[in-house]
Amino acid sequence: MKDEAQDAAVGFHRAVAPEQLGGVIWDADLKFRLLSQSSPTTFIRVRCPRIWFDHAVFGPATYLRGRMSNNSYTLVFVTRCPSAGRSLSFLTQHSADMIGVFPPGREVEGVKPRGYEQAVITVPVDLFRSVVENCFPHIPRRVLVSGGVVSLGCRDAGRLRHLIADLLGAVDDPASQLVRPEALAALEDDLLTAFMEALSNSPQWIGASPGPRMTARYGLLRRALDVIESAPADRLQPGLLCLEIGRSRRCVEYLFKDLLGVSPGTYIRQIRLNSARRTLLASDPGKGLVKQAALDAGFWHFGKFAAHYRKLFGECPTETLRGLVPTGSRPFADHRC
Repeated sequence: MKDEAQDAAVGFHRAVAPEQLGGVIWDADLKFRLLSQSSPTTFIRVRCPRIWFDHAVFGPATYLRGRMSNNSYTLVFVTRCPSAGRSLSFLTQHSADMIGVFPPGREVEGVKPRGYEQAVITVPVDLFRSVVENCFPHIPRRVLVSGGVVSLGCRDAGRLRHLIADLLGAVDDPASQLVRPEALAALEDDLLTAFMEALSNSPQWIGASPGPRMTARYGLLRRALDVIESAPADRLQPGLLCLEIGRSRRCVEYLFKDLLGVSPGTYIRQIRLNSARRTLLASDPGKGLVKQAALDAGFWHFGKFAAHYRKLFGECPTETLRGLVPTGSRPFADHRC
């Protein structure tokens, strides 16, 4: 076990509860929706002198939407993507050995499959631009302004993977030297160099023009998700969604299954279950509160509500209300660790 000094700079492996997924990238404002049964998401954070390193392995499939840090560039390296995933931010599919570059305040939206793994560095604006100008001027200027996605070659991807594996091993090692400021400074230099060289060596940036048909489908999905997000939980229905966006049930069904991996009915049910969970987490235990939370979220059959809730979150609604933490899950503190 590491001492308190090291814990100030290096986070432990920990399981993150569903409502804590928004903290897996430093200084980002993200919201996640579970698309599959909840399972532990393991998470590590390392604070270097000027940059942050975050590593996460996602248990459940998730849809995320939000905004990256307003003060930094965020570089996301996909180290594992077991099945189809999508980046709605750049209109591309996820695959392993890709890096997404997000300028300050860049909107982010996408679908991460079960078992998705990412390594992220968050770099202050001045430092990032200085490194590009002085060391890696071949990185396209449009990427600095709008961001982009690049698929790495075997050599650069291998270097990054080895560096990240060594870093994760050091975090788990009780005798690790990461407690020392000079070790963290050296780690920062290695991370910046590996990420930036990988970007500079990759000539082909992806996602500039996915084609008119796919662009239209992504746009339609965004419209549908906006309708769902803006509607009260108890008013969400697939039929009403079809009317709002002017498409048939079959069209909407194919759209959701192709791009999100779930049916619109399943996605809406997950939204309603998340709404009920937020209510329960914010409530003091009391008689009838579970039933009221279910009704407010649009569930009238309480047995089915409880079954769906337990399947998605791995605990009963009453356990959430009483504040019981599932086995293997520990709270995540979003501070210097």
